[in-house]
Amino acid sequence: MQYACQAGILDYDDYESAGSSHPSAPIISAILALAPQLNLRLIDILEAWVVGYEIIIRMGEALGYGHYEKVGTPPLLMDQLVRLL
Repeated sequence: MQYACQAGILDYDDYESAGSSHPSAPIISAILALAPQLNLRLIDILEAWVVGYEIIIRMGEALGYGHYEKVGTPPLLMDQLVRLL
């Protein structure tokens, strides 16, 4: 939760058009929360961020804009993505 709040304060307001979302805040929040436990290096963190971003783009392409009514918010998605780590 700490990292999610910090991401909001820092206003990570990036945008990807396929899913019409702002994925960096939930992605980096999830990664940074796990980084100490998993002893992630900077390269691991960057790689996880790129993979998370790519997943969100591909999901946006597959789901289209109708997913907003069905899927929910990015933090719920990040919970599922973090399980992949």
